[in-house]
Amino acid sequence: MFNQVTLSPDVAAAYLLRIALPPALLDDPPSLELLSKLTLAHYEEVPKDTSPLHVKPEEWSKKQRIVLGSNFAGMPIGENPTFASLLRAFGFRCSEMAVNSILLEARGQDPRTSELGWQWGALTHTVIIVDFPGGEERYLVDVGYGGGGSAIPCPLRHGAQIPGLNPYEGPFTIRHEPLPLSPTAPQPVDAIPGWTFYRRQAPPGVAVSLPVTDSSQGYWMPLYHFQLHSISPRGMEQLHHYSAFHEKAAFTGFFLVTKLVPGTGGARRSIMYSKKDAEAGRTAAKVHTTGGLEAKGRTEGRDVEYVEMETGVMKEYLQRPPWNFMFS
Repeated sequence: MFNQVTLSPDVAAAYLLRIALPPALLDDPPSLELLSKLTLAHYEEVPKDTSPLHVKPEEWSKKQRIVLGSNFAGMPIGENPTFASLLRAFGFRCSEMAVNSILLEARGQDPRTSELGWQWGALTHTVIIVDFPGGEERYLVDVGYGGGGSAIPCPLRHGAQIPGLNPYEGPFTIRHEPLPLSPTAPQPVDAIPGWTFYRRQAPPGVAVSLPVTDSSQGYWMPLYHFQLHSISPRGMEQLHHYSAFHEKAAFTGFFLVTKLVPGTGGARRSIMYSKKDAEAGRTAAKVHTTGGLEAKGRTEGRDVEYVEMETGVMKEYLQRPPWNFMFS
């Protein structure tokens, strides 16, 4: 029931090549340094991608409009389980967890002053808890969150703080606590303490250094909350079904391909097209760069271009850098 999927050496070597790392790395013993290197490389080389939810594999060879919400295939919560299977090939011990993510409309809302800051969604995301022989701590690793997540492993320790990839995005912290809710919201009858992962949200242009204290600018914005309880493969399938096929599935309402740009301190290049764009009659997805050291915490997009939501055009575009898609 809780089988630990591990990549074979050949497949693990191919995975390393995909994330621009040498297969000889497989000879390295597990360590925090190695875990950090693998995590950042995955973020920089493997996009978060919802395109399989909208286009069947065989349809990339045709010329047709890309229709949102077609619910074809894909694994919107599959990045972390796949990454865990690579980590096990190195000797890391991995436990996948299902998490409650904060709703999109709650982002940017200060929970100290707005009830919107505590608006939680369903279990639509997964993370990995990682440890290794000789290590002193366990670590939260998440390569599937996309924009706003951490590309650095976080110690699973109450109050631990880690930096972002630049001083204007992050830092991050984790707390052992019951699911945080607004004091005026209905409270659960039973509440088991779990772990809440937060990102520091400061005004644009304000750098935040460690350690973050009460006098630091900004506030802690919750990203997700989870119980320390491994999820089984069947449980993962159920999460996938809800996330990809249910009428309220969170990921089928938009076409998104997004990845970090190496060497930019966390800048992210993204292709985005939503149901709102379709309803407004727009036929092209917006491509833009956000964040990174250059942005200094500002969220405006730069280097903007547009690509038509048509399979032939999009396929050709996705094969270019920085996406580097490969189609069979």
